[in-house]
Amino acid sequence: DEIGMSYNNRGERSKAFDYFKQALPLRSEADPVGLANTLSNLGMAHAWIGDNAKALPYMEQAVALLRGKGELQKESTILSNICVAQRDLGQYKKALEACEQSLKTKREIGAKNGEATVLNNMANIVAGLGDYQKALDFYNQALPIHKLSGDRQGEGVVLNNIAWANAEFGEYEKAIEIYHQALQPMREIGYKYGIAMILSNIGVNYAHLKEYRKALEMHLEVLRLRPEKDDREGRG
Repeated sequence: DEIGMSYNNRGERSKAFDYFKQALPLRSEADPVGLANTLSNLGMAHAWIGDNAKALPYMEQAVALLRGKGELQKESTILSNICVAQRDLGQYKKALEACEQSLKTKREIGAKNGEATVLNNMANIVAGLGDYQKALDFYNQALPIHKLSGDRQGEGVVLNNIAWANAEFGEYEKAIEIYHQALQPMREIGYKYGIAMILSNIGVNYAHLKEYRKALEMHLEVLRLRPEKDDREGRG
């Protein structure tokens, strides 16, 4: 498992997967926590390559083994990963149930950053289902956690998502105001991709308001940034 994680941290997913697979038969049911770790790693290895259908059984076995073992942090993390995998498979009801279990556990153990991550995931799921008000409720619960922990990138992403949800209600001026709030932490940390994403979103909202000159200014500023592609999640 450790060698597999080492390869994973270097981005060598295929080699990581091979080592996780080799570790599985070496694990014993007499060590349920160790077995759960390997199963979870195998599940994530499948998720990394987009094979969530194969990832889920491994993750679900891992959670079952951890129940009642006092490994609440690990259990809540795997539940959060199950939530994301089920969301990506379009199993939204199951995804929300897994997220709710994860959220409850994270709150019990005081894992604030993890709590914010789960709230963001829940918001994205219900937003995808068209329930923007519920999404806003979840985003607004996550925002103060990011602020208190000093997670400036997380704060910027959530503010971007709050602005996006307001735009879905047709409140474009309010959305623009919140997008500008989101820019501040992104600029402080020099996160070019986040800055570009938000500027582009501001431009779209100016276009909705028929303020085309301002919209063009935003898009030209995006072109000047020329950010590299990034996979950190934000809506736009």
